[in-house]
Amino acid sequence: MAKLAISYPRFRHAPLVTFGRGSVRSLAECDDGATAFLLSGAKHVRACIEEALQRGSGRLSGDNSLCKPAGEPDLDAIREGATFLEARRARRIVAVGGGSVLDWARLAWAESAGILDLDAGELRPGAGLDRPEFWLLPTTCGTGAEAADVVVYADRTGEKRSLVAPVFAAQHVILDSRFLDGIPATRLAGFVSDAISHGVESYLSVVPNTLARASALSALRLIFEHFEPQPDHAQQDRLMEASFLAGVAAANCSVGIVHAYAHAIGRDGVPHGLANAAGLDAGIAFNAETPQMTGLLAALGMSHVDALRRSVQRITDVALQAAGEYEAIDRFAADPDYRAEIAERMARDVAIRSNPRRPSPDERLAFVTEIAARQAA
Repeated sequence: MAKLAISYPRFRHAPLVTFGRGSVRSLAECDDGATAFLLSGAKHVRACIEEALQRGSGRLSGDNSLCKPAGEPDLDAIREGATFLEARRARRIVAVGGGSVLDWARLAWAESAGILDLDAGELRPGAGLDRPEFWLLPTTCGTGAEAADVVVYADRTGEKRSLVAPVFAAQHVILDSRFLDGIPATRLAGFVSDAISHGVESYLSVVPNTLARASALSALRLIFEHFEPQPDHAQQDRLMEASFLAGVAAANCSVGIVHAYAHAIGRDGVPHGLANAAGLDAGIAFNAETPQMTGLLAALGMSHVDALRRSVQRITDVALQAAGEYEAIDRFAADPDYRAEIAERMARDVAIRSNPRRPSPDERLAFVTEIAARQAA
């Protein structure tokens, strides 16, 4: 008789995290000529990396660095990055930027190594045995991509696909809040709204993982205590740390209905953090009566779900001040057919599977209608 296979929860995380203001200087170690840098196109990001490398003997050049094309990682951008990496075969890949840059760098490596089938959205069996080290440096405090072995890209239709594999996990994460300097309050609040969604939805997830839930709670406590539209340096440090912890939680437990909405409308150009800010209150209300929400409120020391909603709205209200900049949000508020399309996209999104309540078609439509009503109020 075959033995019973027992599966235990696993807690995946980066083996090394360097954090604190100025920790980007750790890149001075990357001066051995064997590192490829895949970067955001933002000038201040490149300047920070240049300054850090100058503490050793390294420098950025056209030979060892490439800036990510604008937009989400799509097939063309991934192949451009792969072509760059194929010519170098670096032992270390340092990716610096928002979540799209961190995902792009890892996908570009997988494509360059010949292990990625972009059309099928999968890795070939036995892939990644001889991979480089990934050093991931987020320049936002929201996506948590540095904490995850999940990467996301846009397929030929523009729909987002995700891949989960140990080969995408970082060996070294560096969290430096200097990258948050000068970020407008609305953008910062959007980043933080994404982190809140990771924390709340991973705690509510049907995937059992006690360690991940502890990470989610720590992230939410840090955010609620330290968020300000114009944070000081210490508060910026805490927000970077909270984003990482929330990302770890989401990587281990997945997310839920709010992310399904954010992915669905994000296809039409709405920034991910802003989309999460728009959907969070409706998502909390949708899950308000679940046992998981009861547990979250007790763990946060909140007597009612309205206390959580108030804590979250203090932040999402700031993010939503930028909503008028995006045509898709105006269309979403005005066009019921478009809302129905978004609801259908949500049904195909993998995040919906780990929500504690699986919404019916009518509930999905009611969910997006509620979001539109909140935006119009």
